[in-house]
Amino acid sequence: FSYPELKNAMEVLLNHNSGYPWVNEFEKKFANRMGVSYAIACNSGTSGLHAALYAIGIGPGDEVIIPALTVIMDAYSVIHHGGTPVFADVDKSTHLITPEEIEKKITSKTKAIITVAWDGISCDMDPIMEIAQKNNLKVVDDCARSMLSTYKGRLVGTTADLSVFSFESKKHLSAGGEGGMIVSNNEALATK
Repeated sequence: FSYPELKNAMEVLLNHNSGYPWVNEFEKKFANRMGVSYAIACNSGTSGLHAALYAIGIGPGDEVIIPALTVIMDAYSVIHHGGTPVFADVDKSTHLITPEEIEKKITSKTKAIITVAWDGISCDMDPIMEIAQKNNLKVVDDCARSMLSTYKGRLVGTTADLSVFSFESKKHLSAGGEGGMIVSNNEALATK
């Protein structure tokens, strides 16, 4: 480790009862860089998905539409809350969920959609958000693998109701092991 990294680690270890102002600073800087109102740090991207689904009220009997091709954590986070993941097919060239496939899966039990921005490529979020608004659904964007990518000139993760980033060791920005961030422009959801 470099001296600044060692110094910061020792500061945390030696002052563990004084709070962590550097987390608040990181949240503020992340929100500023993303151009969103709120950034909430968490211990992993997976925990961020759990928290996001909690905030939108996923519970037993609720269906959440997710891509058929994604990491297992997207489905696990739905199951953890008692919900049912509903798998929608992905486009064969982009491997991303499409608005057309989402619409085919909406039922009276559908409460949310999880989109996944994969390897720097965003889903077509504008029509997905229109579908969500029309059907009173919330959208959680799993952006673990697309930090600072863009969609129609906007940063990925700034369109959905809640978006989740991961700082796991293989991601674009790493915390040296685990870490995550939830971002939103929705005060009620961010607060919850």
